[in-house]
Amino acid sequence: MIYSDMDVFGIIAAASNIRGGQNPDYTKDDFLAMYPQFGAKDADGNPVIPDVVLEAWIKLASASLSEKRYRDHWKVVMGLFIAHW
Repeated sequence: MIYSDMDVFGIIAAASNIRGGQNPDYTKDDFLAMYPQFGAKDADGNPVIPDVVLEAWIKLASASLSEKRYRDHWKVVMGLFIAHW
């Protein structure tokens, strides 16, 4: 059996599909390169979406989405999460 050398907690951990670790940096510039419409400015030249709000969405996405789970698709998933939040 494939799990014969693991204890019960090892089996549960393997089955949980939880991925831990740190994500690489994902910046406002990364997001705006994919979705430039979110960088629009009003008539006075101020961003329609304040930087503090955009940074908060980026932090939320990074805390919610693991690069180890999505691998090569992680940047796309981050952009979609932020754009549709």
